[in-house]
Amino acid sequence: MILLLRFKNRPLRAGFFLLALLAGLPGSQAQADTYVLPDETDYQTRFEQGVSYMISGNYMSAAFIFEALYADAPTERIKLELARCLYFLGKKARAKQLFEEALETNPPLPVREKIGEFLDDIAISNGKFDYYFGIIRDTNPKAVPSNKTFYLFGIPLTYKPQFDTSPQYGLSYRLIGQKGLDDHNTLIASLSTYGVKFDKSTFDRNAIEAALAYRLNDSPRIQTRFAVEEMTLANERLYDYPSASVSYATDTESRLVWSNEIKSGRLTYPQYAYMNGVLASYTTSVMKNVLPQLNLGVELYIDRDSAAESPYAYRTQQLALLGNYYLTWLQAKAQFRISASKKQFDAADPFFGEIRADQRNMVSLNLSRNDINVVGLVPVLELSYEQTNSNISFYSYKKINANMSFKRAY
Repeated sequence: MILLLRFKNRPLRAGFFLLALLAGLPGSQAQADTYVLPDETDYQTRFEQGVSYMISGNYMSAAFIFEALYADAPTERIKLELARCLYFLGKKARAKQLFEEALETNPPLPVREKIGEFLDDIAISNGKFDYYFGIIRDTNPKAVPSNKTFYLFGIPLTYKPQFDTSPQYGLSYRLIGQKGLDDHNTLIASLSTYGVKFDKSTFDRNAIEAALAYRLNDSPRIQTRFAVEEMTLANERLYDYPSASVSYATDTESRLVWSNEIKSGRLTYPQYAYMNGVLASYTTSVMKNVLPQLNLGVELYIDRDSAAESPYAYRTQQLALLGNYYLTWLQAKAQFRISASKKQFDAADPFFGEIRADQRNMVSLNLSRNDINVVGLVPVLELSYEQTNSNISFYSYKKINANMSFKRAY
């Protein structure tokens, strides 16, 4: 099983125009009032002119307008648009100051998250370190087949695992370090590791990745990335995966986000040379803010693995529905993802005599409360269900994961 660390690089260009809409949400009136512009035609006209400059990429003219407008009408909404302009102009220190001031007003959760994205990117200039940890319950860490009776060369056999098949508890973790190598964070180096440490090492898994990213453009975000990943299972190296990728992400002021990534690299399995080969993939997703408190999107993923021996080469197609729902009066967020995928292998399995075809369905739900803060960390409950059905029953399995983790809060 290949576990790849994937980051969602939501583009920082996304604005704060949903703030005005938040005034209509239950429990958010007090927060939203400070984001509404004064009801005067001159202010609105100047603001719209500043927005127009921003959309066209003329951040200098936009900043000039918002600076003057903020002096006349110091609302939080104007402050955030000014901070955004200063960010794109490379005036990170002043942008950081304004963003941090905005956080002190306890803005609605979607706005707080967007401010956090800008502050994260600014922090990379001086070096940024993030960490997450939690307690996980995995009902099937080894993907043991649901049906343990199968046929091998026409002979019925019963699979008897030589390890504990009961649910396992472990410590989940993720450590991420990033550093900008120039003044504008055009070149970014990163080192990350993630995995799970169980009571019994036979279930342990860990991945470590070193990467160098080069940003060709900020808005839209265009980036190339070179990475080397190593995966270990049960403290033994499973594979190495050096790769190169190109990503493109753009959004509009109508709150539509479109992201794309092309990635390719060579998988090397030290103990399974017949699986060595090139793995190439393409991911595209669209996310739309359909309501002030609801984002919905779809994601398409396809890949091609060209293993040295054709029975282990495959193609994958996956379609996912994803979304975020903000409970602003609770400072809470619910994220869901529903996916269905098909994996088709190239040739007959050498042991079972059939061409393997898998169908996998997954459902996940993450719940977080931003107002519950313990030493700068907020709790996140992650629940997931996975079911794989294969025409070769030995590869069919089910599993349920529950993970209570903690991450840095803003």
